[in-house]
Amino acid sequence: QQEFERNLRDDSTRLVFTPAEYEGLPQSYIDAAEKDAAGNIIVSTDAPDYTPFMRNSKNAEARRRFYVAYLSVGAPRNIEILDEMSALRRELSA
Repeated sequence: QQEFERNLRDDSTRLVFTPAEYEGLPQSYIDAAEKDAAGNIIVSTDAPDYTPFMRNSKNAEARRRFYVAYLSVGAPRNIEILDEMSALRRELSA
């Protein structure tokens, strides 16, 4: 459990979104976000970045891409951990 949670906490996944992809976001969000030389924003999968993006971005494909990345935090190691936990539970129930 500790390793699983550490993998979630320490995940450093960052996504880059173009101005077209972040259309609809509050200006305060855009101003606070890290930007690259092309004017794209760079965000993490942490809740303070994720939640406002998902609520406000008008670009469905950008929201889908962020959603998939958000659900994949900690993978692939956490998938292995879940498989190990399931195997141990099956073993204990036998």
